[in-house]
Amino acid sequence: MKSFIKYITITLILILPSCSHKKKWIDCERCNATGQVVYVCKTCDGNGIVDCEVCLTRGYSTCNSCGGQGSDRCNMCFGEGRERCITCGGTGYDSFSNFQCGMCFGRGYKDCFFCNGTGYRDCSSCGGRGVTVCRYCGGDGETVCTECNGEGKSEQQYPECDGTTKVYK
Repeated sequence: MKSFIKYITITLILILPSCSHKKKWIDCERCNATGQVVYVCKTCDGNGIVDCEVCLTRGYSTCNSCGGQGSDRCNMCFGEGRERCITCGGTGYDSFSNFQCGMCFGRGYKDCFFCNGTGYRDCSSCGGRGVTVCRYCGGDGETVCTECNGEGKSEQQYPECDGTTKVYK
């Protein structure tokens, strides 16, 4: 194997000086000897901004807390819409006079003050709208391009010189 390598080395030494076409390494003109070339970003067409994929350019998304319903179960009455009357203890009668309770009118309960007897309250996260501002685009419907980091262009290694700044010609 060593003799083969020696043979190739000697052969190359003999052949190279006799070559009539002399190639040499020169500065790459396409990359201005920087090894890098600036390309327009194909993802954003050079704008640096792309449509938000999370909200599909709407600027809002479905509320995660209420699932888009706009309301949550009341946490004061646990969704029942009523509270036990504290005056009569839920019996409907005044314990001193044995008459109908004046606070609950004999029902033993009263409508929940917080949800007005519905059992539901407006969602605290979305204010009852069922949607929230998209947290990725801030409601704009657009985000910064991740391919070029919003620059609209990218520097890449130039393929002709492989980033070495020299070409063999």
